[in-house]
Amino acid sequence: MKDNVTQTHSSHFLLVNPSEPLVTVDNTVVENGTTIGPFLEGNTMVVKCKSSGGRPAPDVTWWNGTSHMPMKTLRTPSSQGGIDVVSTLRFILSRWDLDAKLTCFVNSTATSTFTSKWVKLNIHVRPLVLRVRGRSTPVVEGEMVSITCTVEGARPAANITWYNRSEIVRPQPITSKDLMSDGTYRTTSTLVFIASRHDHRGEFFCKGTNNVIKKRLETPLLEATTLEVLFPPAVEVLPRGYYPVNESDEAVLTCYFNANPPNVTEIVWFKDNRILSQARTDRFLLTKNPIPKLDIKSVRRGDAGVYSCQVKNAYGRGTSLNFVQLDILYPSHVRLVIHPPIATEGTNFSVWLTCETLKGNPKNLTEVNWYKDGKFLEQTTVNRLIFVGVKRHFTGNYSCQGLNEAGWSSTSSSERFIVQYPPGVATVLPPDQRILKGHPVTLFCEVSDMGFPSASFYRWEKDGLVLNSTSNLYISEPISVGTEGNYSCSAVNEVAIGSSVLYRLDAFAPPRFVEKLPAIGGALRNVHTVNLRCRVECEPLCDIMWFRNNENLNGSKFFFIETFEQPADVDSNTFKSVLSVLSWNMSLLPFPTFDFNNFTCKTTANEVGKAVSSSMVFRLEYPPEDIKISMVQLEILKGEVPEDLVCSASAHPDGEYIWLQKGEPVSQGPVLSFNSSLSKEMAGNYTCVVSNRHGRAKTAAVIRVLHKPECMIRKGYDGSGTLILTCQAHSHPGVVNFTWYRNNSTVHVYHVTNGASHSALKISKENPSSISSYSCVASNVIGQSDPCYVPLADFPSPEGWVQLLLREENLIIVAGVAGGLVVLVVVLVTCLFAVLLKRRMRGTRKTDLVQHQIPEGKELTADDTPGGASPLLTTLDKPDGSPLLRHIVGDRNCADLVSEEHMSSRNFPLSRSGNDRR
Repeated sequence: MKDNVTQTHSSHFLLVNPSEPLVTVDNTVVENGTTIGPFLEGNTMVVKCKSSGGRPAPDVTWWNGTSHMPMKTLRTPSSQGGIDVVSTLRFILSRWDLDAKLTCFVNSTATSTFTSKWVKLNIHVRPLVLRVRGRSTPVVEGEMVSITCTVEGARPAANITWYNRSEIVRPQPITSKDLMSDGTYRTTSTLVFIASRHDHRGEFFCKGTNNVIKKRLETPLLEATTLEVLFPPAVEVLPRGYYPVNESDEAVLTCYFNANPPNVTEIVWFKDNRILSQARTDRFLLTKNPIPKLDIKSVRRGDAGVYSCQVKNAYGRGTSLNFVQLDILYPSHVRLVIHPPIATEGTNFSVWLTCETLKGNPKNLTEVNWYKDGKFLEQTTVNRLIFVGVKRHFTGNYSCQGLNEAGWSSTSSSERFIVQYPPGVATVLPPDQRILKGHPVTLFCEVSDMGFPSASFYRWEKDGLVLNSTSNLYISEPISVGTEGNYSCSAVNEVAIGSSVLYRLDAFAPPRFVEKLPAIGGALRNVHTVNLRCRVECEPLCDIMWFRNNENLNGSKFFFIETFEQPADVDSNTFKSVLSVLSWNMSLLPFPTFDFNNFTCKTTANEVGKAVSSSMVFRLEYPPEDIKISMVQLEILKGEVPEDLVCSASAHPDGEYIWLQKGEPVSQGPVLSFNSSLSKEMAGNYTCVVSNRHGRAKTAAVIRVLHKPECMIRKGYDGSGTLILTCQAHSHPGVVNFTWYRNNSTVHVYHVTNGASHSALKISKENPSSISSYSCVASNVIGQSDPCYVPLADFPSPEGWVQLLLREENLIIVAGVAGGLVVLVVVLVTCLFAVLLKRRMRGTRKTDLVQHQIPEGKELTADDTPGGASPLLTTLDKPDGSPLLRHIVGDRNCADLVSEEHMSSRNFPLSRSGNDRR
């Protein structure tokens, strides 16, 4: 009955398809067809496959290719209904699992198809085998050798390292890696080299490893091969290097070699790269076994040389790489060398006596005996004897005897050593007669000891400078100041210049004037003191006397005489001299009594010359006076050329003339000429200045340039806001009237009555017709100015401007502007005061000589003429000033005025003098 129920129930069993398999490795889901790894060979592999929700429970199995794999299956009820099945595959990885494809199949009765997922294994395995293939037979030195190392069965590919004995081969050869059919790699490396004798019986190792061996700390694969190399002998001769043997002793040389095969067939000895006879003699014995040797009995000097040997086997010859230097020792044969063979007494140079070895071995001497004139002098351990500070008694014949390892040499032949010395002290013998200026002198040189070798010439010096004379006599040039001085002579030989004693040469000079009185001279008539001077050269010194009209002035109470001694002067060739100054006070005697007086300066005679004298005629001198100009004032129309101005004055000596305009020189000479027509800028004062060495005088002429007016218009406002146009004019002579125009129609004519240079026109803003173009024309007796214009337009109410300026926020600005204007006015007033003060001071500096020409403190100007008003302007009113000047002062600073005045003064086309006109 139970079975029936079950069958009844089965007939109603609900089939559910299982889910697709889910593959995990280490709890990580792996997608279908994924390659997993890498894994190391020998590790345990765990892979799970899960299928969920199937009813009935599906079969979940693992396959490796076509092989079914053992596994563990776990079935559990699903939370969604059905059965969850997990199949776990656990196994140890081996190289047989390389690239294995593991597939999980899910089969269920609920469906006629199955589902699956697979993964591919990536496994790393250690190398399986290492093989070395090399030469099995001996190789000859120099032959190319090839050794191949192959490592198979590794994944990843193995690395190969070569060793020569225990040393790594550098550089390592290139390796090749090939992928095999089973998924492993074969690595191949070939070591190629040229065999040498050093490779004989050497082991070459090949080491193979990969990361599997390293990670598992396993021993790498290793295999070696041994190489046998056949090579010719490698030879060395003993003893090495230097081999000294005393003459008549025995010398033994050994030829050591290394060869494969070791059997040698020939041994050859060389001396100095030449084959040594192999024949046996009484002195040369050759042996081959067991080691080749060369035995030389009773060696001679000719046996010395370089020895080597050569050995031959079946594979070649080997020559010794080193050599033996056989040296035969024997006593020396010496000679003496003196350097220098000739020396000078008193010098600090060293003299070397060297005992040189001509023959002998070794040449170095260990002891030396020294001899002078055949007598033993001393013994040294070096072959050199040094004399320092030689004396004349060192002269003699020297020889030496040397000792080396073989014994004493014979005594050398003697060599002569000579000590030279300079001549003795020389003395200058002066002439018997006196030495006079302008005459040559002869000096004699006397020497007691002529030195060794004897002196061949003489050396003369003056004050340390060498003279052009080589005999024992010196004849000078004519005696001058430069000739005086300290003289010396020295005898000269091949050694040096002898010593000397100084001789002072002093000369005599007869009286001669250095400074004479001029033929005509004098002094200012009002000068306080007059000085006359004369200077006389004389050695020994002489006295100077003064005479006035042949009257001796020595002891006079009115005349004073001062005398000064002057040193010699090389540049002027003047010996010692006497300067005498005669002076007197002009106020003590009436000055007209001196005019045309004769003054004489006279010397006394000295030991070598007669007295000399000099005379002069005395004249009174005075500064320029009575200065005059041909015309003191001149008025001329603009564009005309004025006449020349001629300046004259009385002066002694004659004066020099110069013309100034505005303080700048414009011409030289008494005549001032104009080369072109005048412009208005050339108007002004022209000053003639006459000067000599006693003073100067000056006077001035005024030139006025007449021209028509020039005008300009300015705009302004009065307190009520009315527009005021001011026409400012500048002219000479002054303006007569101003005419105002509006739109070229006359609106007002102003006749000047008080010398004014401007005219003002008021315009009311209430009159619309006032908004027009205004012009002004100024007239004088020369003509009318060009019209000056000012255009007018509508303008704001002045009351509005005042109201704007009186606002509280603008009061500070207005106050600042007003303060600035006050400061500007103060500066202008200061500048004007400075200019006036300067002019006044210039006038007060005029000398007394010209006060009667120009009154004190007064300067001539264009409006201040000494001669009165111009006759050309008698019908005109005199202008009170230049409106242009007031305009400049009002609008420019003082520096601008000075600069403009200076520039205008330099533009005048004036000639240098009246005589230079072309």
